[in-house]
Amino acid sequence: MYMRKFEHFAYSCRPYLNGPIFNGSVNPNFGKDGWELVNVIHLPTPSGRYEAVYYFKREVYETNTTS
Repeated sequence: MYMRKFEHFAYSCRPYLNGPIFNGSVNPNFGKDGWELVNVIHLPTPSGRYEAVYYFKREVYETNTTS
């Protein structure tokens, strides 16, 4: 049975400083590179603003080296 494997990436930003993630503050080719946005969490900061953490995943394809 084949089990799919994924790699994960988390990107943290402060939208009030960087602007929204989708304005180009992150690699605009994420979708083309196979990354899928799976979750967004907003965390409060001590200043009363928030920090956004974006979680991405993409499938890892392994090549079969056995003959």
